[in-house]
Amino acid sequence: LADEPEVERWSHEMAAEGRAVAGEGLPHTGGMGGRTVLLAVGKAALEMTRGALHVLGDAVDRGIVLAPHGTVLNRPRWLLPEIELREGGHPVPDAAGAEAARDMARLADSLESRDRLLVLISGGGSALLTLPRDGLPLDALQRTTEVLLRSGLPIQEVNQVRSVLEELKAGGLARRAARARVLGLVLSDVVGDDPGVVASGPLSGDGGSPRDVEILLRRRGVWDELPREARKAISRHRAEGEPQPERPRGDASLTIRVVGRGATALAAAANAARALGYEARILTSSLQGEARAAGRGMARAGMALQDGVAGPEPPACLLAAGETTVEVRGPGKGGRNQEVALGGALALAGRQGILVAAVGTDGVDGPTDAAGGIADGSTVPRARARGREVSDALAANDAYPLLDALGDLIRTGPTGTNVADLVLVLVSGERTPRRSPDSVESPGTGDPPGPPASPG
Repeated sequence: LADEPEVERWSHEMAAEGRAVAGEGLPHTGGMGGRTVLLAVGKAALEMTRGALHVLGDAVDRGIVLAPHGTVLNRPRWLLPEIELREGGHPVPDAAGAEAARDMARLADSLESRDRLLVLISGGGSALLTLPRDGLPLDALQRTTEVLLRSGLPIQEVNQVRSVLEELKAGGLARRAARARVLGLVLSDVVGDDPGVVASGPLSGDGGSPRDVEILLRRRGVWDELPREARKAISRHRAEGEPQPERPRGDASLTIRVVGRGATALAAAANAARALGYEARILTSSLQGEARAAGRGMARAGMALQDGVAGPEPPACLLAAGETTVEVRGPGKGGRNQEVALGGALALAGRQGILVAAVGTDGVDGPTDAAGGIADGSTVPRARARGREVSDALAANDAYPLLDALGDLIRTGPTGTNVADLVLVLVSGERTPRRSPDSVESPGTGDPPGPPASPG
């Protein structure tokens, strides 16, 4: 943020206005120039705001930070009194989030040509920044969200539906702030790092036409599962021939930067692996598809490496980032990263010296308290020793209880960031025999496969 040219221009303006910049503690003078307003939304909203205030100091006149329930325990002392701290529902929107989104929209509406708006966007913003269109009841939008989340649709298609039913998606927030100068900083949690997809693109993005959305939902077989109010709203917009809004503003008044992404985390993870003595190789930053299939694919990549048909030479760490999907078919509890781990477990059954770990960088995997899970060749036999089957857990979308019973969940708590999911495969330098399934140590409590001197 300190190196952003637009912020440098803002700083010069605020210095001329006698405003506090970069923590200098100068008092506000008021009335000498435009306002500086901050809006932050998503799982990383509070930490991004901390960074912004480190640069802008006390120069922010007004702001709203909107984060998921439970991610903020107390209001931090560094947060300016002029900035409201609000919470909302995730992954399903709630009334608190909708009210905060309405207040954000009103604040954007009030901005004038001399005002400056800094928008900090991160994943999770789609559920948080929810403002239903045309009087659509919130409960209908909540039920629609639940259907979309169970369907296994890619996030781009889910966002298309949201943009037709909500006001602030697909550039809606930027249109509200059309008179002000806007800088948007985006922390990407999506494959491709398109800022029009992250948080459903409040500053940009093509939501698709109502006709396209209805065709999409019918083709995917979920149209009839939507609440009647949502189907009526989509059909009404289609019948009215609602034009798809153009880009909300020109480049002169709107600047959008992607400032962090899955590739950033991948590079850092690879460096950490090398420091631990592994040969590190990044396989992809665009991992997609069904979660359990992705887990099998990553495990097989480790097996190929161990068998000498692919590099690098063990001990090695293979890394990938992206966002997989889960089509919910059962009543169980879990998340996509936990299903990645169990998919890897099925491929690795009986194989020694390979471990698969999958984790959400936000620290939250599905509606659970875990960030993800780990698995190796002992996972299947250890589960059977407890009367459980990995395949049954996947069929019921019930990965959480199984991994919890094995001690193989990864729990970090909310991390304050969100740059997609990370999957890694550790391959040891030699295949060492394990003990019997009844006595084998959980891979969550032992050392990972790797160099004997690894700090683990």
